[in-house]
This record gives sequence, structure tokens and C-alpha cells, in this order.
Amino acid sequence: MKHNMAPSEVSVGQAACAPSTTPENPSSTVPKRQKRLELVAYDSGAERPAFNDLKWSTELHLLEKPAIIVGTAGTMVTTVGGVVAYRTKLSTGEEVTVELKEAIYSPDLPANLISAALLLNEGIYWDQKRHILYEEDTGRVVTELRRARNLFVVTNAVPAAAAAAPVPVGAATSHIPGITNIATKDG
Repeated sequence: MKHNMAPSEVSVGQAACAPSTTPENPSSTVPKRQKRLELVAYDSGAERPAFNDLKWSTELHLLEKPAIIVGTAGTMVTTVGGVVAYRTKLSTGEEVTVELKEAIYSPDLPANLISAALLLNEGIYWDQKRHILYEEDTGRVVTELRRARNLFVVTNAVPAAAAAAPVPVGAATSHIPGITNIATKDG
């Protein structure tokens, strides 16, 4: 079973892909990397899916406009996006593949994120009592979640891609530490 989830309208902020610095070397353009987690977190604040490793990608391309990711790890800017896919085995034994379009790639992202809002727009709902994601129209379970610290993560998520997609020529990602709270026009 494959779910193709693409956002109807997703706005992504614009910014120049400026090089980042680290406290250890203010002129460095290579940020000090945090430990990347292999998990896939269900995120109510994510505007679109965001992944930190190419192994999840089935297709990559340059974005029309740079995407900005703002979170507790700082602010990241990327020009790379595409399609990611994960496979999970449900407690019933059924294997499900979920494909997410309009994902963005940033190697400095501490965890992989799936967007609760985009899933909701595609008719995929979260049953908070049973910790499952299910199709509204059929009731079919597509993902089981488990609690890990203060996150809800996809149980048994593994990359569904046979091989990682190649990075497009001209791709750029950067990490700007310290900027973690940017006001938007909505609030």
C-alpha cells in the first residue's frame, strides 16, 4: 500500500543561503553537527516533511525558493527537496509504505519530521488514544506511533528507497545557530 501525500498549498519562507558560523570558528562555513536521530517524528509544527539523511529520499530536486526550517536546533536553510518514503511494519504484521511529497532535506536537522497538518489535509488522522495514523475515509491504519521522550515517532520506520537519490547540482544547505524564534505575520 502506498500513500502519496502532497500538500495543496505550502508556503515556505525565502532567504538567501548564507554560510553559517560556529562559536569555535566564527569564519567557518561548516556548522558543528548535532547528533542526528534516525527516528521519524510526527510533528504538529512542521510545515512540510523534513529529513536529515538522503537514504529516505526517492527523488531530489532543487527548490524554486530556499526553504527555512526554524526549530530548537537553530535555523536551517536548504535548496534541496523532493520525495521521501518510509516503510513500517504494523503490529498486525502488515507492511505499509508511506510516500511524502514536497519534503525538504537538511543534514543538520536533528530528527526527521512528518507534518501533522499536511497529513490531515490528505485525510490522514491521528487517533490519540491508540497512537495510530489512519485514513479517514476507510479507517485503515497507515502508521503506528510510539512515545519517545516528548515526541511521538513512527514505530519501526525504515527507509523505503532502494538507494538514496543523488543530490542535485547546485544544492546548498546551511545552518544558522542561535536563531530559534522568528515571528511570522500570522503570529
